[in-house]
Amino acid sequence: MKIKEIYIENFRSIVKLEIGCSDLVILVGRNSVGKSNVLLALDLFFNIRDKVLTDDMFCTFSEAGSEIIIEVSFGELAESEREGRLKKYVCPSLGPGLKIGKVVKREGDKLRSYYHGWVEEPKVVWLQSDFKGYGTQAFWQGEGVDFFAYTSAKGGRISRDLFEEFRQTYIEKHRNDLVLCNA
Repeated sequence: MKIKEIYIENFRSIVKLEIGCSDLVILVGRNSVGKSNVLLALDLFFNIRDKVLTDDMFCTFSEAGSEIIIEVSFGELAESEREGRLKKYVCPSLGPGLKIGKVVKREGDKLRSYYHGWVEEPKVVWLQSDFKGYGTQAFWQGEGVDFFAYTSAKGGRISRDLFEEFRQTYIEKHRNDLVLCNA
């Protein structure tokens, strides 16, 4: 997996920075302009332990936000990476790669970090992965599905697995109706 793009916000001396990466990236500049902070941000991104988080990581400039955001886009994934546990985050609209973000924010008196990825979701609300109304008769009737035929075969209720099968079939047929969203 190769890094294709890096986005850093509100980290040490960096208010906002986007870096496009090729096979070789060289950081050049005078002392104290932030070259090391780019590398420290990447170290923070790849370090999964919250023990490394400190208040001095936050940018102190007045326009800086209250969260550190580090996003890394990867390209050229191996087949095992595309089909492995990150499969959900491989989005054709991002090309052959994926995009992962890490957010650091204050929760009470502690700093916590959270990872998130981008997934393609249908524009249609009922096809989005967090939709909860699939178990209602009104939903299925509204979609023109014989609710009673499905529920009779499934012991009186529609399972999440059946809904997921229905959803995936629809998504495959309507690839152009997908949008990229944070997950």
